[in-house]
Amino acid sequence: TPPVITLINNTPEANTVDCRSSAYSDPGATAVDAVDGTVEITFSGTVNTRVPGQYEINYLAVDLSGNESAAARIVT
Repeated sequence: TPPVITLINNTPEANTVDCRSSAYSDPGATAVDAVDGTVEITFSGTVNTRVPGQYEINYLAVDLSGNESAAARIVT
């Protein structure tokens, strides 16, 4: 079975950025596999705080057997 990814602080408030701020700080995510326990997550995506819009941060977790899971955070 693939790992389970949990987005940290995945709330509308945390996923909304003020365009006047200097940077977006991603709260991150965790991934747990039933066999391997905690597994590493890779992420991709950026948020341009100078340009209003919708941005996607993607997370990928792979266990030692090669099972993958993915999740995404939408930031506005």
